[in-house]
Amino acid sequence: MATESGTRHRDFKTVFCVTDVKERKKLLGKVLKIPEFNEEDDLRSGILLDIHYDTLAYFVNNGFPWREVAQLWEVFQNLLNEVRGKPLEEAISLFKQQLNRIAHYSSENNLKSMIDFVFMTLFQHYKLYQFVLTQERADDITKCELDIEPPLVPEPLRDGVPKSVWDEEQRIKQIEEMEQKRIQERTTYHENEIQQAVQQLEQQFLELDSSPENLSAENLATVVANVTAKKAAVTSATLSYKMEEMHDSLKFKYKRATVSQENDKGGKKSTASSRRSKGNSGK
Repeated sequence: MATESGTRHRDFKTVFCVTDVKERKKLLGKVLKIPEFNEEDDLRSGILLDIHYDTLAYFVNNGFPWREVAQLWEVFQNLLNEVRGKPLEEAISLFKQQLNRIAHYSSENNLKSMIDFVFMTLFQHYKLYQFVLTQERADDITKCELDIEPPLVPEPLRDGVPKSVWDEEQRIKQIEEMEQKRIQERTTYHENEIQQAVQQLEQQFLELDSSPENLSAENLATVVANVTAKKAAVTSATLSYKMEEMHDSLKFKYKRATVSQENDKGGKKSTASSRRSKGNSGK
């Protein structure tokens, strides 16, 4: 034991030369050759490292010589190993045996401090120490991966526009979206009407082809009248489509002009209107 403490007291002295407690514990773990661990996943290793550190800190803070710090630390660690799973009475008896072995190495005051420390820590919380030393902790680890997206880089200030102009552009954008939606609805309705009329005409001709022997002047006149009516319906639907197209075009032009007029100041055209005019100048 004297040889081990003689080599370790230098290491312990190096550990306590570090001012930061976390760094001290890291260095102590390396000195004691404790494998690296994650405190959240391995509580036992973290607790045992704290016990090692607190034991050394008690002796160092009480002014023990470094050689004696190492000796008494080894006594405490040996005691922890020997009392594992044993009742308190037997643990106290083992502690007395440890004290008898080191009586000639330490002063009476230091031995009393050692006894106070052991009784205040190990024996006062004996069941807790036994739990840490003997009970395996069930793993309850939850790990997940998160994607971290950096914030978007703002556009340069030189590309910014006044809020009134931005509001106007947004309103015009809404109007254009409404116009496109209306065009889609109008086109779909017209195509459906034309398709229905074509199908009815095709059905009329199929009926003629299926029974030509029953064709009479009266039936032929009816067919001609039906075909003429369908063609007229198609022409009417087309004209109606063109009229609605013109009406919608004028309506949405008026809405855009109204938005621009609301933002004109002193008869001067707004920036958004100027942009739109430049964009349409080549059309």
